Order: sequence, then structure tokens, then C-alpha cells
Amino acid sequence: LRNQAAWRAEALALVPGLAAAFGTATRAIVIPHEVLWRVPFEALPGESGYLADTTTIVYAPSVTALVRPPPPPEPTDSSPRLVAIAAPDLAPAMLAEIARTAPDWTIRAGASAEVEANAIASGAEAGGTQLLAGAAASESAVRERLLQADAIHLGAPFRVNGASPLFSPLLLASDAAHDGVLEAREIMNLDLRASVAVLADGAAMTMRDAADEAGAVGWAWRAAGVPAIVLPRWAGDETVSTALLVTLYERLRAGDAPAVALQAARAKVRAGRDTGSPFYWAAWMLMGR
Repeated sequence: LRNQAAWRAEALALVPGLAAAFGTATRAIVIPHEVLWRVPFEALPGESGYLADTTTIVYAPSVTALVRPPPPPEPTDSSPRLVAIAAPDLAPAMLAEIARTAPDWTIRAGASAEVEANAIASGAEAGGTQLLAGAAASESAVRERLLQADAIHLGAPFRVNGASPLFSPLLLASDAAHDGVLEAREIMNLDLRASVAVLADGAAMTMRDAADEAGAVGWAWRAAGVPAIVLPRWAGDETVSTALLVTLYERLRAGDAPAVALQAARAKVRAGRDTGSPFYWAAWMLMGR
């Protein structure tokens, strides 16, 4: 994926003619199965360039998952447009448990998540972003703030549980009321109004068999009222990923739909002198509408 010529050769051998099958479509819905969740369809090579040059792609676990999406949120002037969570203070006992039960899970560095969140917030109007970090990123505080959000950015450690997807954990600071592990099964019971949630941890799909269970995580957010989620298939370059997310939120604030905003963010990274290979921009996928 870092080498454009090598990727083109491998992709054409893996799925010959698939990019051409999209024809002149400007929008496509892809319903993957098992390992195909890991394939960046946006980066499929055509006669010139990539499929992402012409087609906006969204992913779904099934056709029925798109039949009755949650209703669009009512506009409001009283709540922040974006709630961002980054670099929570994780309890030593939690980290020890993760090391024991999931030794292959590399916990995201809090510093990089906080840099990312601050970069995203810098482009918003005063008061347009509410950032929770450190001890303030407790599970109780996050639960409360998510109810008020128009868009959600989750830079805290997160990983899809390939064995039990509804137990996929978002790690937060613990408090008197909660253990600091907000799981997908708990998310689905919230009453949210956000139009999109971004799960920014590059470790999201690192667990074995996690890719095919990403759809269940998307379903949990959809059940909570959030019609679209964005998450990465792999951990890319932190600096480039931050730049991509800054553009994504700029376009969302300008009124673009999540799929259009993500396509524009990918295109900006792709146009960079040293960031044109799929490794830098094709990890990010949007699930939902």
C-alpha cells in the first residue's frame, strides 16, 4: 500500500476488472464479507487513478441496515457541534488487564490523540468543540457529553472485539459510577443525536477476525441514533491522519454529508507530494449513510 505501482499490480491480480464494474457511478454502497472488510475499495485502480477519484463509497453490513436509518438530528444552537475525546487517564488496573487478556493490543499514545483532537478543534468557531481529555474523559462525563453532540470524535483507545463485537471496548477514565470501559452494547442503549462518529484509533481492526465484525459496531451506533461511523482499517501515519481528519471536520462544518466530506479529505491527502500512495489515505472507511 505504500508503493503505488506494487499496489496497482496486486489489486489488479486480486480483483481483476472490479473497478471497471463500478462504471460511471458517482456513489456506491459496498457490502463486504469477512476479509473483504479490510480491502480499501476506494483504492482499487482503474485505467487512470483510483476509484476514489470518481466514486463516493460507503460500506454497510447488509442492505437492510440502510433501509431505515435513524432520522436526521434536529438543528440546535445550544449544544457544541463536536464533542472530542482524547488521551483519557487509564487506570493501572485496566492497563494490566489489557496486557493480560489482549497482549497484542498496542494502546494508542495519549499525546498523539491529544494533538489530533486539538488540531481538529482549532478550525472550529469558539465554543464549537468540547474536548474531554485526561481525568475529564471519564466514562460518566463522556456518556453525558455524547448526548449533546452533533458530531463525535473518539480518539481514545478503541478496538473491535472479533470474538464478541458488542463487547468492543472504548477505554476511558474510570469514575465512581463506571469502570471506564464503554462497550458497543452500552453505546447502543444511549439516545444520541450526532450525524457521525469517528473512531480514530488505528488499532480498531487489529484483533483477529475483527474486520468482519465492524458491521456489528456500526449497527450499535446506528441503534443509538448515529447513522454513520468512520474508522480506519489500519494505523497510518499519525501526522497525515490528523491532516485528513482536520479536512474531514472542515467539510462537515461546511455542511457536507459525511461520505462527501471523507472523500474530499482523502483527495487532499492523495494530492500531497509524498502522500499519494493508498497507505496514507485509503485506511479510512465510512459505514452508514
